[in-house]
Amino acid sequence: MINKVLTIPSIIKKIDQQLVNKYAIAANDPNPIHTDPNIAQHTIFKKPVAHGMLIASAISEAMTLAYGDDWFQYGSIQIKWKAPAITPIEIFTEITFAKEDEVAITYNAKCFNEDGTMLIIGKVSLRRN
Repeated sequence: MINKVLTIPSIIKKIDQQLVNKYAIAANDPNPIHTDPNIAQHTIFKKPVAHGMLIASAISEAMTLAYGDDWFQYGSIQIKWKAPAITPIEIFTEITFAKEDEVAITYNAKCFNEDGTMLIIGKVSLRRN
């Protein structure tokens, strides 16, 4: 039985262009809006935008710190992107307990930039084994 963790640690990360470029290679995502400032300047963002899943990985990292291998086996994420992450950017997570029952433990998850703009909102859950 998985026991509820009351406090999920906040993750703070600096996301720079070098990290975004490495992620683009690892994810096999050649979209130049992430990696090419010359192309990005012609978009509504004007600068490269970090991959959404790179930003969302901070939520998974926080849950891994709290639940270890149980997160990998029983965890799920349901999120919506609220704003783009224009590089360079510092992000931080905020994950708070929402509810628990015999089936799952659920948390509200958010990710913000250094100015407090919400980038991601959603829920994370762990199925009880």
